Amino acid sequence: MDSVRLLGRGSNVILRLPEPDPDGRLDVPVERVGKGAFSVVYRTKTGTPYIYTQTREYGRSGDSSKRLLSDLTARGEISPYLPRVVAVGNEDTRLSDNVWYRMPIYRVPLRRADSPEAWDQYKFLKACNASVPLQAGGRYLLGYERMQRLLDCVTAAGAPDGLVRALDLLAGEAANYGPDYNFEFPPRNMATTEGGHLILLDVLFDRESVRAIQPRWR
Repeated sequence: MDSVRLLGRGSNVILRLPEPDPDGRLDVPVERVGKGAFSVVYRTKTGTPYIYTQTREYGRSGDSSKRLLSDLTARGEISPYLPRVVAVGNEDTRLSDNVWYRMPIYRVPLRRADSPEAWDQYKFLKACNASVPLQAGGRYLLGYERMQRLLDCVTAAGAPDGLVRALDLLAGEAANYGPDYNFEFPPRNMATTEGGHLILLDVLFDRESVRAIQPRWR
């Protein structure tokens, strides 16, 4: 993957891309709009609205959830419930573990006022996830085992086929990255489109990566 450079400071920040963006630009004016546990978030200032994330990905304290979403996008595994994440390039420094991704802008966080239907789906997912036990048969369940149990719950409860398929895609892809990925459904990690459709924006987490940056977390 080719390299990306972040140039400038303050309000004059340019993201220099290895390949033209959808508007045909290599230099894209951006502004910082947020920060999460593993990513810094930028938004384009001109042209087509997009979000760029600078994501710490490698090593024990990195997270691969953006990569697995971009892998799904690259393979054409498109779902109206999943964000379309595109891998842009690695950070242009030998000491960096950051990878850059691009996605459309969604309405974040999920709010009932933006879409009562999406909010009801969130409550449904939250309830199903809460019903999945941490242990079974005298041992802790692995992440992919808990994800499968959640899939069984939402399927049995009659969730929309498209939502079940999106969750199945995420669970299947996450299993390729190890046994510690699991679902979580806080409203801050979910979104809606302008039309009010639910987006499972960032509903996977790697237990070991979270422990690495938050040692008291269990």
